[in-house]
Amino acid sequence: MIGALAALFVSSAAPDIHVNLDTSFASAVLEEVCSKTGIDEDAIRASETAQIMVDHFHQFRDDFTMDAYVEARRAAANCETPERDIFRFGEVIERREELRADIALLETRGEEIGDTITDMLGAYTPAEISFAGAATVVTGSPSCGGWSRDAAFFVDLPCLKGDHDGLTYLAAHETYHAIQSRFMPEPPDSNEALSIFSEIIREGTASVVADFSEIETNGAYTQLSQRVIKTNDRRMDANFDLLNMAFFYLSKSGDPEASQKTEAIGLSGFFDSPFYAIGAGMTRVIDSAYGRDALLCLMAATPEQFFLAYDRAAQETGETRLGPNVMDAAKKNSTRKTAASAKACF
Repeated sequence: MIGALAALFVSSAAPDIHVNLDTSFASAVLEEVCSKTGIDEDAIRASETAQIMVDHFHQFRDDFTMDAYVEARRAAANCETPERDIFRFGEVIERREELRADIALLETRGEEIGDTITDMLGAYTPAEISFAGAATVVTGSPSCGGWSRDAAFFVDLPCLKGDHDGLTYLAAHETYHAIQSRFMPEPPDSNEALSIFSEIIREGTASVVADFSEIETNGAYTQLSQRVIKTNDRRMDANFDLLNMAFFYLSKSGDPEASQKTEAIGLSGFFDSPFYAIGAGMTRVIDSAYGRDALLCLMAATPEQFFLAYDRAAQETGETRLGPNVMDAAKKNSTRKTAASAKACF
């Protein structure tokens, strides 16, 4: 059975992936804004997109409810902005003509964008995976960015300010997380080290799938993402030092919130996500040293094996090595069984 994991990733066949760009929700909302014709409350409440959006954000704030959303839609249809504009309809009302034109352009490019996303995902997906998903454009949401649910990804149109390349790459990054869930293992919640390893691998590989540095246009979201890449490129050695310090704190501090603090520092946008950059760098080194099949096979192994494989490759190629605290965590979590499975990847 040792070679079973590797066998899954050695194939000349291409994965069966289909991703569509869906603008219907945003288009319907924009048609309603300032129409002075009222709203179809039953249709809004029955909308799967509206339900997913409200459910997602309700976990962060109690006032993100369907009732509040319906009232925000009612006000926007009358060209009015609620005093507490938690769904950010004020900007939608102000920019409605610009957003309608943007939706019309996206509708003409929908197939092209969907095909581009599909190609990006296919290059880093095991051949046996079948996946059908949608990138859904929304207006009037609480978040300037995106969120996902199962095989669907949702992105707020006003935030992108016409940056269609940024939309494409953002959708590819987030949709890849849904594909990862089809073949990557979930570490136990009780194992903080493996959970952080797993997040670094997931975000790092998704950042390689959708590498914003490849974009040649200068849209707003693209420029932001490229600035983050350049920042992390300049400080990559320091990022590795930070990861080593984080694992020292994780293992020695006794702080019950050590894992959450590590994630907040390394895996959030507050500090330009330094651990995303580490994961992306590790992914490229493994891909170059051992090949795409080995990379995908290691992603499907337990997370510590990905880190151990990277450090071996880094030693051979002269890339930045993992610090002693990170390596100690990886070695402690490696077993004969998991090591044997990962060895079969090469």
